[in-house]
Amino acid sequence: MKFGKWFELLLHHILPEWRDRYISYTFLKKRITLIEATRNDIIGADSNQDFLNTYEVDFINLLNVELDKINKFMEEKSRECNVRLQTLKERIEKVKNGYTQAMVMSSHERDEVVLLAKDLVNLHGELVLLENYNIWNFTGLRKILKKYHRRIGAFKGEHYIPWAKCQPFSSNEFILKILNECERILQSFLSVSFLGNNEDHGSLSRGMFQNENEKSVYESSIVALEILNEMTKFNSVYVDN
Repeated sequence: MKFGKWFELLLHHILPEWRDRYISYTFLKKRITLIEATRNDIIGADSNQDFLNTYEVDFINLLNVELDKINKFMEEKSRECNVRLQTLKERIEKVKNGYTQAMVMSSHERDEVVLLAKDLVNLHGELVLLENYNIWNFTGLRKILKKYHRRIGAFKGEHYIPWAKCQPFSSNEFILKILNECERILQSFLSVSFLGNNEDHGSLSRGMFQNENEKSVYESSIVALEILNEMTKFNSVYVDN
């Protein structure tokens, strides 16, 4: 299956509010088709070259707009997730302190533990999505550039790809740092030593994701990973070659 089909599958299962934040792969493909059809109507080598130069500049401008959109989303979500993690750490410490002093959880504290667990899992899901966000977008960009060169016979992207690799969205370092911390906190938070006894664990398990809408982030991250794994297994599309 081609990358475009995998990408459509991803967007179908991803969080609705994320769908227009990925590279507009279908739009860019249609743009290439339009350029190709228009070029075929032009007669003469000189006019054809002038046409290609003009449309190449326009196409690069479209790519720049896409990368700007992707960069802004990546930066916004990275900051947001970091703030959410720090807030969750403060809430966890507050619950821990209360539990340590009383050695038993109140009804209010049990509710807060369930809510904290939901918030931690949702945050972890978003971080997993962000971790793979750059792979999908960079793969889409590289595929589009190859398609443009193959069908139009011009712009190869030798200079564009290295430039794109220097953009904020192409680095996962900060996201991985937050993700690793979130996983450590989540593991510690769900440990027996903190929750105390089986009854507390049971309350937590029964309270998790009772609302179908609360499953969306977690399930989207799982599906996105499964699609990426299947895609790379058969195509290895995100590896430069």
